[in-house]
Amino acid sequence: MDVDDLKQVLTIARHELSITLTTRRAFAAAALYLMTALLGGIGYVKSLKAMEKQATQVLTSRGVDPTQASAAVGHAVQQSYEQLVTFLAGTDGVWCN
Repeated sequence: MDVDDLKQVLTIARHELSITLTTRRAFAAAALYLMTALLGGIGYVKSLKAMEKQATQVLTSRGVDPTQASAAVGHAVQQSYEQLVTFLAGTDGVWCN
């Protein structure tokens, strides 16, 4: 093995190492993004459930039947969820079946 062969081996090893580090960084960035999205989604759902529970309690404290209060709040939550999904999907509210 002469000097030129050794230089080629070192160059190949350097490129392979840089590709490996770049790939690891990409995986780490993707994992961080997914974890953030997951935690954000869980936080959104928990806050939505807490608001739903609080709104139901307010309605029942004002004399509304608990079943009707729960149904009304559930309907409002469903509408807001559909509006959020429509916004995030970038549609104008038209659903394709």
